[in-house]
Amino acid sequence: MLWGNFLFCIFMSFAVGIIFWRADNSSFESIRARISVCFVIVFFQPFTSVIADIIEYAKDIKVYERERRDRWYEPIPYLLSHLICATPRNIVHSIVHISIVFFAVGLRTDASSSACFFTVTLAYMAMQFVKNVFAMVCVAFFRNFENAALAASGTMVAFCKIQSHSM
Repeated sequence: MLWGNFLFCIFMSFAVGIIFWRADNSSFESIRARISVCFVIVFFQPFTSVIADIIEYAKDIKVYERERRDRWYEPIPYLLSHLICATPRNIVHSIVHISIVFFAVGLRTDASSSACFFTVTLAYMAMQFVKNVFAMVCVAFFRNFENAALAASGTMVAFCKIQSHSM
């Protein structure tokens, strides 16, 4: 599952890079293209990868319920341990994804623009964290893959639609 997520991350990075290939120049269209790149980076990629997290958490919920009945742990420590374990994976995914997209799109790479790179990377890391929590909440609420995936997809589509109109 880990390698599948990583390969999907690289595939999405190259897809976004090809779609927005060398969009950075000094015209009005390039400004709109850069806004679109930010939207795709921060919202669309986590939307497409939330299903993989729901698959993983739907399998884990059965083990969690059994161990919860045996009083091995409480819900909050379980949630925190999952988030802590997912943090290194999210950091690596974020850096790899943003690096590929940032250079493929042709955004400036000089020293004065490094703050933009780190800001976009941090925003992507934050969205990955929110995506993980959201997937856990959906699985905890619905307790099976089908309903959790439907709820997560519907909610994220609505969220992306609202955000796309505000840009």
